[in-house]
Amino acid sequence: MLKTRQWEFLADMNYDGAITVSDVGLWAKWFMHYPGDYLISKMIGTDFGNFFEVSSSDYGGGFSIFIAIILTILFVIGLVID
Repeated sequence: MLKTRQWEFLADMNYDGAITVSDVGLWAKWFMHYPGDYLISKMIGTDFGNFFEVSSSDYGGGFSIFIAIILTILFVIGLVID
C-alpha cells in the first residue's frame, strides 16, 4: 500500500476546519516521524533501500521512528562531544 507523507506542517492536521486539542497529538506524531520519514524518502529507489525493501508504506511507522531515535541520539552525542 502506497502512503503519502504530508511534508508541510499544518496547524489543522485533521482537516476538520478548526485547530483543536485533537490536532496536538497529530503535531507530535508529525514532528517525531519527520526525520525518519525524510531519510526513508531518500532511500526509496536506491540499491540500499531496495535491499531493505524500504517504501513509502514505511512513512509514519516503526522503522521511521527507529531512524528518528537513532538520529536524535547521534545528534545529542555530537552536541556533548563538541
